[in-house]
Amino acid sequence: MALSIKSEEADRLARHLSQITGESMTEVVTVALRKRVEEQRASSARKGEMKHRLDDLSWRMFQTYVSAPLTKAEQDEYAGDTEIG
Repeated sequence: MALSIKSEEADRLARHLSQITGESMTEVVTVALRKRVEEQRASSARKGEMKHRLDDLSWRMFQTYVSAPLTKAEQDEYAGDTEIG
């Protein structure tokens, strides 16, 4: 299989990294791509976890509201309709 790098910067970076690490160009590209894939998977997992946590929090807040609605005084206070006195 062939990979054609058409970016001068990508070619330069890959060659530089190959010289630094002593790895072949193929290994340098493979390792870099593997790390990027792992980063993206971890990022996706974190996003999924955050969504789950927010869904759970929303549900708990909803349940609290449903089981304990605000009193008229609380509604007025939150709306800023209370007199300072």
